[in-house]
Amino acid sequence: MTRLIRRFRDTDTVGAVAAFVSSAAGVNMNQLCLATTYPKRQLTDATATLAAAGVKDMEALSVEPRAAGL
Repeated sequence: MTRLIRRFRDTDTVGAVAAFVSSAAGVNMNQLCLATTYPKRQLTDATATLAAAGVKDMEALSVEPRAAGL
């Protein structure tokens, strides 16, 4: 398990965070997605800003397999 620590602005997109994870951890984000830890929610709209996706300040995100159908 790899832990990455980086801060993002609330105006950064979900896609930008996913691109960072893909590059830094060397994972294929086509099969994975970002998710909030509590309440658990997958972030599937890569064009949404973190603020629009409901990600709060200082909130940790996890990477998990995409839910079926996404």
